[in-house]
Amino acid sequence: MKTYSYTEAYKSFPMILDVALTEDVVIKRKRTNAFKVVYTHNNQSLSPFEVAGINSNITTQEIVGFVKAGRERLNL
Repeated sequence: MKTYSYTEAYKSFPMILDVALTEDVVIKRKRTNAFKVVYTHNNQSLSPFEVAGINSNITTQEIVGFVKAGRERLNL
């Protein structure tokens, strides 16, 4: 993990982003909190609801049945 002061980070932010690609980076401000720079992959997803599916042996009718049973228990 590399730690930089706010002043160092301000002066060389592009370099710090390059370092964050391979290891943790922390930026500390005087007498305040520290902030961690985290690299996230750009997966071109347009929606947070676009997730990978799973293979299961459950049919659509079974899922509908589970939802109906849950709603009946909650009186919806």
